[in-house]
Amino acid sequence: MIKFDKDDLQHRIETFIGYGNLNSDFWFIGYEESCSGVDRDILFRLQALGLQDIFEAHKELKEEIHDDENTDDPLKWFEKGIYQTTWGALIKILLIAKGEFDQEIASGTLSDSTLLKRVKHYQSNLWGRFDNETLVAELLPLPSKSSSVWHKGYKNSDISFLKSRISYTEAVKTKRIEFFKKLLAEYKPKVVIAYGKEFWEDFKKLASSEGDLSPAENSFFEVYDNIVIIKHPANREGVSNRDLIETGCWIRDNLLRK
Repeated sequence: MIKFDKDDLQHRIETFIGYGNLNSDFWFIGYEESCSGVDRDILFRLQALGLQDIFEAHKELKEEIHDDENTDDPLKWFEKGIYQTTWGALIKILLIAKGEFDQEIASGTLSDSTLLKRVKHYQSNLWGRFDNETLVAELLPLPSKSSSVWHKGYKNSDISFLKSRISYTEAVKTKRIEFFKKLLAEYKPKVVIAYGKEFWEDFKKLASSEGDLSPAENSFFEVYDNIVIIKHPANREGVSNRDLIETGCWIRDNLLRK
């Protein structure tokens, strides 16, 4: 019977942030870290530090599970340059917001291939790194294969509220929101992008303002203070480059150049 260690679980719940640089200008906050669901994968993540360099963490993970045929290569997003849907979309917003394609956007000449090439380079070399400009965080601390799965290692643990995903969420969500609000107040990033339509009400609680600053006609994102809340890039309804470019341009014009 797989049973995750109580101390590892508590440490992860209390300290996990994500990957990258707390002193960075751009923070990205998802709802929960996705993983393979393989026991060794989750065990490795539970024992890791609360804040890591994303490349080094995946490199160590590969060394840990190298002989497990049921797990994909954790470094494929970096060394092989394979496009990661969620990260890639977030990076597109970031690059547009920074003004890297201003001329192409103004002239209508920005091609999907040009944008994709730049995004893959950024993902492979700069995304979520200790010495760069991004923090890639998760609101809920425990990794999971999906939001519909709850690992037996959690259910069998000695922490009572981990018996189900519902009781876990009820026990930790409010505390985690307060945890991130304190981090935001301390480090003051210029822009925070939180993603996942079904979690917008939770992400709104990270802001001090209740007013939505985004264009009324735009249904892809809402803005509270400097927190931009968007649909999940892997949304089943689909997310277009136009959505991402418009969001990036709004951030550029209203949060970075004001």
